Amino acid sequence: MKVEEKEKVHSPLIDIKKKVKELNALAKRSKKNSDNSNYRENDIRKDIFTYIMSELQFLMLGIMLSEELTNNECFWSKWRNTPLQEEIMKKHQDDFLDSLFNGFYFLFFVRVENYLRLIANHIKKENFSIMETFKNLANEYKLSKEDENLFSIFSELRNLSHNGGFYNIKKENKSIEFKGYKFIFEQGKSPKLPFPMIENNIFIAKHIIDLIEKINQKTENIDYIEDNYAKIEFTYE
Repeated sequence: MKVEEKEKVHSPLIDIKKKVKELNALAKRSKKNSDNSNYRENDIRKDIFTYIMSELQFLMLGIMLSEELTNNECFWSKWRNTPLQEEIMKKHQDDFLDSLFNGFYFLFFVRVENYLRLIANHIKKENFSIMETFKNLANEYKLSKEDENLFSIFSELRNLSHNGGFYNIKKENKSIEFKGYKFIFEQGKSPKLPFPMIENNIFIAKHIIDLIEKINQKTENIDYIEDNYAKIEFTYE
């Protein structure tokens, strides 16, 4: 199957301050979850919120810095004191934001996947496939179909990084609904999302935090699930 060329369209104008404020609210929520957690130090159910806070802060700072890429002075010396055209400067911002969003999804997913695998391993429900591992947890802790749909969307968006931002041509087309919104994945195409990319990042992050809070509540009977980093030691010369 032929893979269609990815259309490059400049990101729509967004209220940077508003989006940064929303991301900051999620970061603060994560910090509060960590600070108020009843779980012990080095328990992944406590530490996961510190990791999420960190990824949200990096995304927030990156979005703020992207504004500088439309500032002519940023490129002045590289172009022999000739001002760049506005569209070229916008393209630089687009390229930066594309990289930023891809990095956020990858690292955010890695953090959440590690959290889920440690819980699943503790109750001997881990599977090679993270989606099957999540389904095992969903069955064990009676998570909803909507929770499964959320994680499926999260997983499919992360997997786009393997194919340059396109849905795998070997997988069947699918449409996943979550909170009344449809996320459409078609072979060899970029996904059809209900929001612009930055809105999508915030939407997914918010509901993944909801999901983790729910799983933490449902695993309260487990005294301690050790974080991978608990026993790492650093030697300084």
